[in-house]
Parts: sequence; C-alpha cells; structure tokens
Amino acid sequence: MGTILSNYYQKTKMKHLIFLLILITSSVWAKNSRIELNRMDGTKIIAVLSVPDPSKIFSVFIHFQGSSCMDPVSEELSAELLAKNIATLIVQKPGLSYPLKESECAGEKYLTQNNIFNRVKDAEEVLKFVLKKFGHWNKQLYIFGRSEGTVVATLLSQKVKANLLILFAGANGMTMEEEMYTLIKKGEKVCGEKDKEKLKLQIERVFNKSVPTDLWCSGSSSPNSNQWWSKILRLDVTGELLKVSYPIYIAHGRLDDMVPVESSYELVKDFERYGKKNFTFKEYPELNHKWRDPKGVKHYEEVIFDMNEWMKKNI
Repeated sequence: MGTILSNYYQKTKMKHLIFLLILITSSVWAKNSRIELNRMDGTKIIAVLSVPDPSKIFSVFIHFQGSSCMDPVSEELSAELLAKNIATLIVQKPGLSYPLKESECAGEKYLTQNNIFNRVKDAEEVLKFVLKKFGHWNKQLYIFGRSEGTVVATLLSQKVKANLLILFAGANGMTMEEEMYTLIKKGEKVCGEKDKEKLKLQIERVFNKSVPTDLWCSGSSSPNSNQWWSKILRLDVTGELLKVSYPIYIAHGRLDDMVPVESSYELVKDFERYGKKNFTFKEYPELNHKWRDPKGVKHYEEVIFDMNEWMKKNI
C-alpha cells in the first residue's frame, strides 16, 4: 500500500500531460458530450458538457458538486440554463468513472485522488479542451459551487478567466475548521462531537495520521479520507475571493447545520472592509443546508429562481 501511494504522489507532481478522447451523444433536450482526458498515471478525467444547441453560440456554466460522491446538476438548475442556451459542465470527482459505480465511492482510487486541488486541476484541463474543441463557446464562463464545491469554485476563479462566481451554502469567510467550531458553539454536533476540545483532538489526528486513505467524519455517500481533510480544513480562501473583480453571488440558509451562515457574514464584513461592491448576499432565514424549511419542505426552486434573476442582471 505504501509503495502504491508513494508512486501516486510522485506521479501527481508531474505536469498533467493528457491525451484526448470525446464521445458525442445526444438527447431530446440537449447535446451531451462525454469528455475523457487521460492523465499520465493512467486514470481519467471525466466530464459531461450539455450544450443546448452546439451549432449556436453558447456560454458555459461549470458546476462543482458538494461532498457527495456524485451530485449531478439538478433538473431545476439545468432546465433554466439550457433555456438560455447556456451549456452546463460537470467534472466528475477524481477516481470515479461515469456512470458512477457505487463501490468506487469507498475505493482506493477515489480516496487517494479526490481532493480540492486535484478537482481544480481537472477543471482547468477540461476547460482547455472545451475551448479547443467547441468553436461556438463564446468564452463566457460562469463558475458555480455548492458546499465543498464553493472552495473548488473559488480556487478555480484564480486560474481561469470567468464572468460570474456563484456560491451556494458556503461562502468561505472562515476556514472549514473554524466553521466546525462555530457549529459546536451553536449547539450542533460535528463529526460526532459537541465539545470543541474533543473535536480539536480529532482534527489533530487527521493531520498526524500516516495513512492518507483512512476515513474521518464521513457518510456512506460522502466518504472523505485524511488526505482530503488535511488539504481543506485549514485552507483560507478569503484572499482569493477578494481578488475577484467580476460579480459574485452568495446564497445561504440561516438554519444551515453543516456550513454555518456566520461564514458568509464574515465574508460580507471582509468585502465591506475593503470597499468591494461586486457581491450580492442572499440569505434565506428559514432554510437549512439542503434548502429545506423546518417542516422539511424543499425550496430549491425558489433559490434557483433568485439566482437566475441575479444572472439576468449580470450577464
């Protein structure tokens, strides 16, 4: 196992040299392009680009899913975008195939390869490919991230030219570790703990454990390894967000029990402190992380509607 991991980390230090393969299929409502790019280590970057009409000029909306092993673009979101002739692009998480095989979520490939920095690299390579192969893309790029994906979206915003940045349920005004302590202060249980000092000890073990593939604080649909946590827990991306000059939209539920809304409040304070005016913060007083109210009713369509109204004003 140690040799496998050592070889993997050595290889991932090398520049991504990729060979290209694209399979075009179609459906009634869009043109779906499956994109496969081969990394040097033999694994694949897999993405799906849904283009309303490839013969016409289109923009690209890249969607970064949250912590779930597979979190496709929602029907509500994709329908609105396709109606505007905006293509949706989703890049599969490292170590997973497409369609997803259930066993892969806890497999060695996923646990060793999946982290926010590899996700950013994969997105860069896919966008280069789309630019090269799809002549009708007008280079207009809208970056969208939800939950964990907001960190990936923010990091990508520094790597590519984009026009909009949209963050759902995670604005990153705090590090993830700080968000966890904030949740405990609010009375929430985090990773099985309601005591801040006990959680601190668990977090230190994450950084000190020698087996990167060991799981910590994971669910059946969102297994996260020590190496995944070690790269994201203490990452501060506020500076990256302050560098963004184009419009930013932040949507957050006040009752979020996974990413505290206080993280968004802190970001708003930072933007105001530096005189930045290019952001819009939309708070939903009665909604949680999954956009449900206290009765369990989902309000995602409302959240998407508000985002679309904002997009109309800023595209």
